Amino acid sequence: MITFINPTTFHRIFTLIKKELLLLWQDKQTRIILIIPVIIQVVLFPFAATLNVNNATIAVFRQTVDQPTTDIIARLAHVNNFSHVLVLDSQQAVEDAINQQKALVVVQFPADFSRKLLTGQSPQLQIILDGRKSNSSQIAANYVQQVITQYQHDFLREQPNYQSNNQKPNLNNTPNNTQNGDQNSTPNSNQNSLYNPIYNSSPNNNQLVIRHWFNANLDYQYFVLPSLVALITTIGVMIVTSLSVAREREQGTLDQLRVSPLTTLQIFIGKAIPAIIVATLQSTIVLIAGILFYQIPFQGSLIVYYLCIISYGLSLIGFGLFISALCSTQQQAFIAIIVFMVPAVLLSGYISPVENMPRVLQYLTEINPVRHFTEITKQIYLKGADFTIIWHSLWKLYAITLFMGSFAYYLFKKLI
Repeated sequence: MITFINPTTFHRIFTLIKKELLLLWQDKQTRIILIIPVIIQVVLFPFAATLNVNNATIAVFRQTVDQPTTDIIARLAHVNNFSHVLVLDSQQAVEDAINQQKALVVVQFPADFSRKLLTGQSPQLQIILDGRKSNSSQIAANYVQQVITQYQHDFLREQPNYQSNNQKPNLNNTPNNTQNGDQNSTPNSNQNSLYNPIYNSSPNNNQLVIRHWFNANLDYQYFVLPSLVALITTIGVMIVTSLSVAREREQGTLDQLRVSPLTTLQIFIGKAIPAIIVATLQSTIVLIAGILFYQIPFQGSLIVYYLCIISYGLSLIGFGLFISALCSTQQQAFIAIIVFMVPAVLLSGYISPVENMPRVLQYLTEINPVRHFTEITKQIYLKGADFTIIWHSLWKLYAITLFMGSFAYYLFKKLI
């Protein structure tokens, strides 16, 4: 141990680290790969990678023209999430609107809607969804239902001598994802509705107040930016480590390393540390952009946050140097990075929650460092979690680091 930390050993490792960083900066192709994607992802991901429904077109079909349906259409037109509200004039137009994707959602008012509304009964509505865009259509349908529910509530409270009979309006949803869908079917009163409001007949009735912690406005950028730190860190570490040895092979300088005074462990460390430095700088760019440009407040400790970034980088080094030891060319290394990245991101919880995956895949995500760091970065960035909370995920990163680092070093020593 004393031999390892003596000045000569430190100088050798430092020189190798400096050489690796200079090569990364001088190589135009590598420099572009490490800088341009970070900028593109920071600019595009928060706007493109979103599940929010914006600028959607919805359609309305009413069998009778009356004041209540006209007022509802006017309210729908003022919803910021909807750019256009199409008023249809026939049942065939309803089919065309869904089949030709002219509208994401179609709202059908029955002929007796206003009459039942005036008499205090529970009017039925049919909301037809485009099943080809199931997630977006469900969200849009929820917006529509909130507007209609609020209108019914306001309308009934304005009626003289109105007393609630505790009846609930029935809002039926009919998904449609085929050319011959069942959007023409009559709404069934036994169908489950997404939202069944209860009208308050007096100020003393209980009300459900919903509060969203850590993201009060449900802004999807609060989810994307912290997760983007994990994604960019992964790309940075994998590129630097995976290409390092392959580049030495292609340039014919690997033999020079073998005959140099550097030991295998010193070469291993000298190849690993530059990756952590590059990934930390990339993460800092994303962090600054999230705080200053996207106005997403950082709630946690920067010291703990950067400690976790370094720990995450260490857990990825084993994977990167494992690839680097096996690949003979940089092209092979790039392919191996893609092979690793795609399942790692899919199983990280970035695309869909881990809890929604099959049980077997949930167990498989435990060996995925991207999943653990994605959880850590959200907890620190949005919740301000301390070390005791993130330790549940952090120790798994250290376990992955120990196992993959040892395995990669074994291959590194055997093949290099």
